[in-house]
Amino acid sequence: MSKTIDIDTLRDDVAQLRDDIKSLMGTVAALGHDVAGVAGTRTHRLVDDLEKRAAKGYERVSDEASRYANVVEKQIAEHPVGTAAIALAIGLIISRLLDRSHPR
Repeated sequence: MSKTIDIDTLRDDVAQLRDDIKSLMGTVAALGHDVAGVAGTRTHRLVDDLEKRAAKGYERVSDEASRYANVVEKQIAEHPVGTAAIALAIGLIISRLLDRSHPR
């Protein structure tokens, strides 16, 4: 009879072990979902931060470009002949460079 009790005890222990393993697997799966959720939240925060930084950078560059355009426009208005001469010289230099790159 002692063997029967030992086998019954062993069966109960194995059944309890199975339940414990199932419970552990559920806990690990839930923990994995929690970690994925935290990673997703952090990723969204990083993307939002990058978008804000990019918008600020674009705004700064746009402001600088506007200021530069205003300065150039003012210089052109104050010195139209000099500006035309510089534009002509730059055009000639570029045309010479492009002409040399295509041998005849």
